[in-house]
Amino acid sequence: DEAEDKQSARTLYQAVLRFWSVGPASDTISNVETDLALIDEDLGLNEEANEYFRKAFAFTEGWGKTQYNAFRLWHIGTTYNNLSNYNEAEPYCRRAVEMAAQTYPKGSPSNGYPFLELGRAQSGLGKHAEAIASLENATRILKPTWPEYNDYLFAKYYLANSQAASGHLQKARDLYADLLQERKQGPGPDLELIEKSYQSTLKKLGNGAAHTLKTKS
Repeated sequence: DEAEDKQSARTLYQAVLRFWSVGPASDTISNVETDLALIDEDLGLNEEANEYFRKAFAFTEGWGKTQYNAFRLWHIGTTYNNLSNYNEAEPYCRRAVEMAAQTYPKGSPSNGYPFLELGRAQSGLGKHAEAIASLENATRILKPTWPEYNDYLFAKYYLANSQAASGHLQKARDLYADLLQERKQGPGPDLELIEKSYQSTLKKLGNGAAHTLKTKS
């Protein structure tokens, strides 16, 4: 199955890395480290992935503002977020946002992914106003990639959560309601979590708000 294939690929990349690591640091090694890190991230091995991404970035950081570095910064931030280490994630994500804007074409999804992870980090740190701004950028940039890719739905879900945490309950309600419909078209955030958040928001708004929403749908 897919998990077994990834484990096999991981074993292969580890062997390749051991072979190449006997020589001096090189672009080839950093690319293998990045490929191995992506496999580890997919397998949920975020500590291992984070270490490989940081090793790869350490080699290419001196190249300056490049897509290689924007990509690696974004994934360092992602793996820190996955480990709930938001303090470490935020500066990497912020650098990724800035570098992606300077190296990727305007409107490229690669400009949206760092905003998504920056918003996750800011939300995790309780910086919800900043998170809302980041996640609004993420949803705007990533929407054209949906439904082929579901990153847009995750950005929208985190945005709804930050709106709710900021007390913007009507905005949160509308986002959750949209998500419940959009989620039916493919994979994305857990439906039960969306429904639970939606019902909780309706409860906070009161029965009148719930009735208004039903009559509009």
